[in-house]
Amino acid sequence: FNKGTAFSAGECKAFGLTGQLPYCINMLKEQCHCGYDQLCTRDSPLRKNTFLQSLKDQNWVLYYGLTSRHLKELIPIIYIPTWADAIANSSHLFCRSEGMYLTFSNQDTI
Repeated sequence: FNKGTAFSAGECKAFGLTGQLPYCINMLKEQCHCGYDQLCTRDSPLRKNTFLQSLKDQNWVLYYGLTSRHLKELIPIIYIPTWADAIANSSHLFCRSEGMYLTFSNQDTI
């Protein structure tokens, strides 16, 4: 459950988030507006795709809120051909690992 800075003061207290988030409350609509402004500063579809993937890793609610508000514009950035470009450049774009990497040769160390 992630609302970014959209948690109310009561929710922050209930979930033990007081002092862990900025004091101001920004609803999802405001967060989407700021996220879109940041996205627009990226100068290529691949950089926009990388920004969106990072956003998705950090805040799924904001990612889906932003993409649903700008779906027609972002579909080509999220999917083909930008995704093919991202795959081709994945070794240069790798940000963090995800999942488990199990190999037969390392089975005794697991």
